[in-house]
Amino acid sequence: MSMAIAPDPAITLRRRALYTALHAYLDEQALWEALLHWEACYAAQAAFPVQRFLSDILTTPDLRAQRPQILRSVVQALAWPEARLLPDPGERLWAYRIGRHATPAPVSTPAPVSTPAPVSTPAPVSIPAPVTGARSDARGDPLIDAATSFVGRLLDAVDAREQSALRVQVSMALEESRLSLATRRALQTWLQQRNPQVLNGMGAAELRHLVSAVYVGLCEQLGPVTADATLDRALRALAADAPHLLGVCRSLL
Repeated sequence: MSMAIAPDPAITLRRRALYTALHAYLDEQALWEALLHWEACYAAQAAFPVQRFLSDILTTPDLRAQRPQILRSVVQALAWPEARLLPDPGERLWAYRIGRHATPAPVSTPAPVSTPAPVSTPAPVSIPAPVTGARSDARGDPLIDAATSFVGRLLDAVDAREQSALRVQVSMALEESRLSLATRRALQTWLQQRNPQVLNGMGAAELRHLVSAVYVGLCEQLGPVTADATLDRALRALAADAPHLLGVCRSLL
């Protein structure tokens, strides 16, 4: 019988990266289950949908609360050189798989993920003229003020061409998320028009998803080191211009 774990070097490297990033957050059984789920649903995909994978495996309130930190760890590990990663857990994972089949246990595994539908163009929204710049004109909701001001600064940190590509990438990530259709459309509309009024009623969870998607996009465009530096500069700028929003903004990271 041949091992089910593919010997493809790229798959092995990505498995090592995920193992390196997740082992500090998941207990042993949850870690092996997460890696098996990745192999079954994502290993063969050229573009790895990190956000969707984390939605699949972070199933407890405690893990969901740590999602921003786990997301950053995964994105960084995927960009690390091979020498920084932990050794390949392939043989141990295979042993776990065999043991699981040999001694059935009521272990719940994440549901298979269906192939995402093509991204549809957000429906037109009747709103006032676009708002340019990083600052938010919304008043009275510190969550929306903080999120739009901070994300606006992140978007404005790259040139116009890169920003356009980043908006498309973030919009696609939002489309593949498990947010409601209305929430996805509102966030996508804000990305294009920067009008905070379309975000009225958004909570921390939805706005945190936007921040995370933009950060992941920056990591893929610029690399994790430059993306982290960009994030730090945006936080410093926010602290200088709107210090009352800094604490709220940090709660979204």
